[in-house]
Amino acid sequence: MKRPWLYYISPITILAGLSFILLIVGFVELVETEIYFFVFFSALVFGGATLVLTAIGYAVRFATNGKVLYIWIIEAAILAIPVIGYLMCRQGY
Repeated sequence: MKRPWLYYISPITILAGLSFILLIVGFVELVETEIYFFVFFSALVFGGATLVLTAIGYAVRFATNGKVLYIWIIEAAILAIPVIGYLMCRQGY
């Protein structure tokens, strides 16, 4: 059975891809400037974020049996929690 493209392109998958791109940028920065702390920090943060986001994406797909609508709703809710928390802390709640 062929899966729709929204199954593969989901909010967490997009963020994991962006995190992987930023990890590559960190390694390119090492070649150009040799600032080792920046590369270590980049690898630690963005490498970890890539792994965690990918694991969350697979867990959500497994838990929803591949239903695209449920995947998007759950992943959007997972990503909205830190954003809402940040906005509430910024407002002083």
